[in-house]
Amino acid sequence: MEFPSYNQEAQSPTPSKPGLEVKLGGEVFRMADPVALYGGYLIGSPLLQQVGDDALVWTQIVAIRRDKPGVWFAAARANPRVAMQRATDAPAPPPEATEGGWFSLDLRKHLDLRVEPGRYWLFVSLGDYITERMSFEITK
Repeated sequence: MEFPSYNQEAQSPTPSKPGLEVKLGGEVFRMADPVALYGGYLIGSPLLQQVGDDALVWTQIVAIRRDKPGVWFAAARANPRVAMQRATDAPAPPPEATEGGWFSLDLRKHLDLRVEPGRYWLFVSLGDYITERMSFEITK
């Protein structure tokens, strides 16, 4: 598969209720292989109105190096319009509105992780939704 992807993939989690779900393609990755992260989200009306037309620019990925100092973070999709607010005259979505989507990323490239062995913690957030802390390792 090609990274990044913003389509549903076979490995993509699909939340059954509003929230954010992610999973890693493994716990240990070799330096030559992608560090695959698969994510899916489903958001309701209040957050949908806040994020406007792209929830992925609000989805923040954070990796913390466990064996050396270092923190890497980035939005799931870069967008120069992230600071723009939704037009005040834009109609609010109905209360029952929901929207979902997916992302698949190679964390090594997306976060520009060091090309060396290391141990990391990872979490992802979208508004008030935040994943549990996950661990992964990059080996030779």
